[in-house]
This record gives sequence, structure tokens and C-alpha cells, in this order.
Amino acid sequence: MPAFRFTQTVLAGAIVPNVMTGSQFEFLGRPTRIQIYMIQDGGVGDGIGESEVFFGQELELSQAPITNAAGAGEGPRVPDDQVVDDIGAPGDRIVIRLQETGGANPAQVRGLVNLTPL
Repeated sequence: MPAFRFTQTVLAGAIVPNVMTGSQFEFLGRPTRIQIYMIQDGGVGDGIGESEVFFGQELELSQAPITNAAGAGEGPRVPDDQVVDDIGAPGDRIVIRLQETGGANPAQVRGLVNLTPL
């Protein structure tokens, strides 16, 4: 089961279009179960992080606040910090868009994407 981890700082009021861009896992080659876990790093800024997730053209998660937090350097906890668990089709592009909506401080988001080919 491949896994992709990311740590992304989102500046105040900014958008990161896709944290998966450039990853070898960005496009699916076969039907795949995709589990995504995300937290905000409690040790960096006080920003408000939101996420949107697409598999191909299918919206999986719509402008959802990232409410779970962890201490500095900690990753998301499995299964507690799961935000998406669904199936992607061959050729689908995984898009994880992040946005800081507070407008004053950056937000740091840590994530884990587990991919299980079916």
C-alpha cells in the first residue's frame, strides 16, 4: 500500500491549488481506495485551514475546515484524523486544495494519503 505524506504551510489568505502536484501518485493507474488524513500543526501560526478534495471531476470534500490539531511535528493520527475514504477510478487525478481563510496568520497542514490498489 503506497503512502504519500505532506507538510504544507499556507500563507494568510492564500490557496495551495494541489499538494499532490508532481507526485507519482497524483494520477491513478487503476481502481484505488484512497484514504486521506489531515491535521493542523498546533505549533505553527494560528491560521484557519480549509481543504477541498477531488478524485477526477468528483468532489469528495467541499471547503471543510481542518479541525483536528496536533503538536509541532506530529502527523495525523490513523484513523482519528480521516477526512476522506473513497474509491478513485483509473486516470483520476487526486487534488487536495488547501486554503487559509482567517486572513491574518499562516496555517500549517500535515497530511497522509494511503492508496490501496483494488
